[in-house]
Amino acid sequence: MFNTDGIGLPRVANMALKHAKGSYIIRLDADDVLDENILLVLSNYLDRYPDIAFVFPDYFLVDEQGGVIRYEGRQSVYTKNHLLDIPANGACTMIRKSVLNQLGGIVKI
Repeated sequence: MFNTDGIGLPRVANMALKHAKGSYIIRLDADDVLDENILLVLSNYLDRYPDIAFVFPDYFLVDEQGGVIRYEGRQSVYTKNHLLDIPANGACTMIRKSVLNQLGGIVKI
């Protein structure tokens, strides 16, 4: 267990990167819920396309009872509207650990 009180998300993410043993990293927030197969789907895509640095899924916004409020489908990269070609907030994005290491970790914005 690590003490992360008050150090902020970028430092927590860098700590996780330093201690991660796998090839991929995915960040989840406390309110995120994943489909039971999503890690397999995302990692298989990265395995199949070694030149891709990261992948992210579409998602649903849900209420406190788990009811779907709306579906958020992301655009494919390099389609008509590049503003939607990014994950909504970075959570649930799977990225190659090697890429993050090459970049020097998580950059604080």
